[in-house]
Amino acid sequence: MANDPSLPSLALSDIMYNMSPSPGTRQSPEEPSTVQEREVSPEPVSAEDIERMRQKVQETVLKFGFNGQFSSMERELMEMVLRLTSSSFIDPSQLIRQGEIISGLTSQRDYLVRQAEEARQRFESEKDGWTRMAEALIAQRHKHGNSGMREQELERQCSTMQSDNRNLRAKVCHTFASQALF
Repeated sequence: MANDPSLPSLALSDIMYNMSPSPGTRQSPEEPSTVQEREVSPEPVSAEDIERMRQKVQETVLKFGFNGQFSSMERELMEMVLRLTSSSFIDPSQLIRQGEIISGLTSQRDYLVRQAEEARQRFESEKDGWTRMAEALIAQRHKHGNSGMREQELERQCSTMQSDNRNLRAKVCHTFASQALF
């Protein structure tokens, strides 16, 4: 429809004029504007506003018929409104909520990363402490372990010799006793 060669092409001045709230009356570009133009840009259109625009155009089309009392420019404008409002626009309030949620999740992630890093550092410190303690105990065992083993070995040898001494005394006594009888 917009590419139909039988329709004249539109210039920007053809579609840039103020419209009254009712679809029947229009203000021409030559007439002075009674509506004061806004200098600031409006807020983004919400989903409710988009739906209201679509419904208004659809009601107008149903009421008058698409090919009815409308000029080619009005039909083209209605098609543009329908096409532009059919694409999914993101609601600004949804963007704000998503931004707040993302910000909150980022803060939570940063907190969890810090907690994990602190836990890792605590674990490393404890591990180093246990390693140093184990090394100290091993060194102490080697230091006292040799003398302790040496003492145990000496005690064992001493008790073995005492036992051998008793056995030999008993034999000597037995031998002297047997010789004395002869």
